[in-house]
Amino acid sequence: MGQFSFMGYPCPQCSTCQYYKYWNNSSIPHQCTNQTTRSNAYELYGKTECEHSYGTTKSCQAYVFKRIISQAARRKRNRIIGLITFIIIIVIIAILILPNTAYEYNSRGIRHGRAGNYNRAIRDFNRAIRMNPNLAEAYSNRGIAYTGINNHDRAIADHTEAIRLNPNLAGAYFNRGNAHYLQGDLDRAAADWEETLRIDPNHSTARSNLESLR
Repeated sequence: MGQFSFMGYPCPQCSTCQYYKYWNNSSIPHQCTNQTTRSNAYELYGKTECEHSYGTTKSCQAYVFKRIISQAARRKRNRIIGLITFIIIIVIIAILILPNTAYEYNSRGIRHGRAGNYNRAIRDFNRAIRMNPNLAEAYSNRGIAYTGINNHDRAIADHTEAIRLNPNLAGAYFNRGNAHYLQGDLDRAAADWEETLRIDPNHSTARSNLESLR
């Protein structure tokens, strides 16, 4: 209360002022006479009217102080409500936009890979694998991304894990064959492409690759 410097003497009617009794503090300078233009509360906050029992309503400083506290409480409440609303909006946006399943991370990784962003693709495939360690496609797709950054050993390891999880995944054989070919291991490349055709006889690229080796 010391931060407010009110003018005037304590009001002689303080014992009956309902707002002064509310604060129950005789140290509050209180001026409820007609000398309203000399009241700091009146000058700072305008013609604030209070429900004073004696009707001298324009410069009841106890009421003005209570009004300030009430306004501050409303502002604090509004800030809290605004913050909660902001957090809720962010959570909703995250749920709607960000991937939240292994399949969604796998799909986004494919898009990054097709755009040539192999490191981003690998990060998404890593997330997909953490969420679903049995997702063979994510391993094979990560293997393709490793091939894109010339890490053929990691690529072969990922395709091999994909085949272990799903022995009928033709794409994993095909892409492992590509990695073997880039390493110069033509026999293993041919064996993987032949296995690709066994699973998927219509895989034209595997057939074309084999024909090029003969």
